[in-house]
Amino acid sequence: MPGAPPSLLEREEISVALITDPKVAWAVIARCVGRHATTIAREATVNGGRRRYRPAVAEKPRNGACSDPGARSSRSPGPIRDRVMAELTAGRSPEAIWADLNVDEITGRVCVEMTELANIAPAHAAE
Repeated sequence: MPGAPPSLLEREEISVALITDPKVAWAVIARCVGRHATTIAREATVNGGRRRYRPAVAEKPRNGACSDPGARSSRSPGPIRDRVMAELTAGRSPEAIWADLNVDEITGRVCVEMTELANIAPAHAAE
């Protein structure tokens, strides 16, 4: 029977370990977090892998339902998604993009977590 999903604190510890040493063994992280190594490997792999694992994105529900109406904007083609993807490709941080969208009072804005998720979305992977 599977255990409970990792808490945000555990996800933060996983993230710090991966940032500190991207090649660290899953077992090392598992001992620090108090979880089984396969749980850590699955958590990181499903949520972006060693290089793109983000605790805030992993914390979001993965059932396909968008709790934020603006979240759909980053998944469907249109001017907001095009702008976000162009700025991500240019190397801008998700936080800076979010701030610009907020200042420009763009309707249907996306949250920072969704711009990070757009970084790992299949449409972006093809670029």
